[in-house]
Amino acid sequence: MRAIKRSGAAGIREGIPLGKKTILVWDPAGIDFGLWHELKHGHGIYFISRTKENLSVIRCGDLEWDRADPVNRGVERDEQVGTATRGVMLRRVTYTDPDSGTTYEFLTNEMTLRPGVIALLYRMRWDIEKVFDELKNKLRQTKAWAKSATAKEMQAQFICLAHNLMRLLEDKIAGEGIGNASEIKRRAGRSGPPRGDGAAPSPPRWADCLREWLQRFTQRGVKFIRWLRAQLLVPCPLDEACARLRLIYARC
Repeated sequence: MRAIKRSGAAGIREGIPLGKKTILVWDPAGIDFGLWHELKHGHGIYFISRTKENLSVIRCGDLEWDRADPVNRGVERDEQVGTATRGVMLRRVTYTDPDSGTTYEFLTNEMTLRPGVIALLYRMRWDIEKVFDELKNKLRQTKAWAKSATAKEMQAQFICLAHNLMRLLEDKIAGEGIGNASEIKRRAGRSGPPRGDGAAPSPPRWADCLREWLQRFTQRGVKFIRWLRAQLLVPCPLDEACARLRLIYARC
């Protein structure tokens, strides 16, 4: 929250023209209802977050939403709630993941988006957080190279370039039929087991296609990063390097 307060409304909007909403998808610990109320009504800045266990709110009523809309698949409830201390009106969306069965509660001061979109935006935030985890733990970028703002900006640009180049290389290698089968299997397991209720599979829907897109690999695997680091230290032709990676992926 200190970073948000230090940035101010203009810094948060980052040049987005007035009249367009700005939505921050924030950590559950970042709840300051007075600040969010001021940012919404004064600057068109909204927030989406997860509810905290010790959060005290008063249920005020249900909101209307389209249960037949495939975007809202998994939504259980869409409610108006009020904060017990600041008297601010908020929205609480209860969502159960159709694959894992895990239930989540989201809190927002945005009242017009479909409830399924609220859940989807938070899912996209998690993807971004997994990328930061890769940068910190797999690429070992744990501290700044220098103190000046210019140096930090350059470092951020180099890190983003490295991440995007790795993605491009991984896509190119996948086109050669080389993939991490064990990681693909783990990802399928995280998506949940097939339905066992005897129901026929539902036809493809727009929301399901979008959810499938969001299940892309957001992190490069450790095997891939170690292989790439070795090839940079001891260069060799790409076909030879790919043959080595195929052998690495074949080892469980």
